Amino acid sequence: MDAMNQLYPGEEMRRGAGFPQLAYYRPGDPLRPLVVFLPGGGHLARVAYGHPQGRKQDFLDYWLKEMGYGLLALSYPCDHPVFETLHPEMTITDWGNSAAEIARQIVSEYGLGPRVVLMGWSLGGRAARNFTLAAKRLSLAVDAFISLAAAPPLPGSGVLDPASLTYTDEGLWSVMMPGSSLERERMAAIAAQNAVNGRQVLSFEHYVRNYCANTPIQLRGERHRVKGGRRFNSEGDAAEDQGSFRFADYPLTGAIVPTLQADARHALTDALTWSYLNSQKIYYGLLKSRLDEGPLLSSDKWRSLRELFAGLPVRLSREVSGGHYFFLGEIGARQTINQMASLLEEIAALESEIGALTR
Repeated sequence: MDAMNQLYPGEEMRRGAGFPQLAYYRPGDPLRPLVVFLPGGGHLARVAYGHPQGRKQDFLDYWLKEMGYGLLALSYPCDHPVFETLHPEMTITDWGNSAAEIARQIVSEYGLGPRVVLMGWSLGGRAARNFTLAAKRLSLAVDAFISLAAAPPLPGSGVLDPASLTYTDEGLWSVMMPGSSLERERMAAIAAQNAVNGRQVLSFEHYVRNYCANTPIQLRGERHRVKGGRRFNSEGDAAEDQGSFRFADYPLTGAIVPTLQADARHALTDALTWSYLNSQKIYYGLLKSRLDEGPLLSSDKWRSLRELFAGLPVRLSREVSGGHYFFLGEIGARQTINQMASLLEEIAALESEIGALTR
């Protein structure tokens, strides 16, 4: 079947930084920032907007539209039939550059303002820093990154059992192995969201057919690397690819966190991990030059600034009931967008407070 026959309404193939991506764009209120969605490993960005037979209210796009936000959802190149070429050596730097270029295309073609909100699920968090840096070069302003159980751009934060790290014949990370532990985890995660909603949101058959594909291994952000067809391990290369320790380049992040023990790593660590990165971003990106070069803050302002940092994990995180796919299903999708709006308000207030304390 011709790959183009697989496109759903609103989808088109676009290229950015030399890479194809499946792009879904729905316009919103031009006075609001455009939401740019990046999916997790082994998934198309359709998880944000659904498939034609799905119920619209079960996906983020419906609730973003209700709030007036436009959506650009981008699927990196994978082995889904919609893509005509494979890119097994794609890096996170490539991913961020490609997504930012396509966002710039949409903003220019539709006459939108330069502000965007980046939203990433799971592996989508790996590209948060690189997208933000590329967007800045392209005169886009990232208001914030909204993490949906997203892995930070730090090697070591997404370790899998070796049995789950197998490759396809084309050199992609194989996430579609029947009977694998990954398949069992995904079946359980879909079942959890069906249970949260008290009905079948998505059958596993529809999930696999419409949303899943094998993924370039380097998008995992871990030590597994490939260059010129040669596989090797390098945590240093993984950190360099993600810009892991270039804290000033990070966006301010609001973390939306799942609650179920089935996604224990994200449920227990996301608020603290992203708050660590927020503290470094605020210090190195917003404060250091002022504190190094300016007069000492008054004792009241210094105390308030210390309290602001101590409160970051609570202020910049929210919960939504569910597991790793908490945003699927009407209950979680609606709550996720409500929490996104709350976090955007909190981040704007935080920036204002920092400005007032350092004037």
